[in-house]
Amino acid sequence: MKSEYDFSKAEQGKFYDTDATFHYPIYLETDVDQFLQKIAENKNINLQILVNELLRNNIKIIQSVQQENFSCFYDFKILMWRSLF
Repeated sequence: MKSEYDFSKAEQGKFYDTDATFHYPIYLETDVDQFLQKIAENKNINLQILVNELLRNNIKIIQSVQQENFSCFYDFKILMWRSLF
């Protein structure tokens, strides 16, 4: 490694890309990794595909519950509003 570097001719932002995306690494704990690896092997798919499938399914479940809760809350507000008149 050099003791000094000359940045006088450097161009700031030369490699900056506004459309670049960063994929965050996910580190699974050993027991979770082993469990999911077995499932992925049995399904003959990549672990990343399995984890994404599981997460997408959880997202769908959460969204459906949130929608039901919102719907129930909305129905309750209508009933309360109607009871006032």
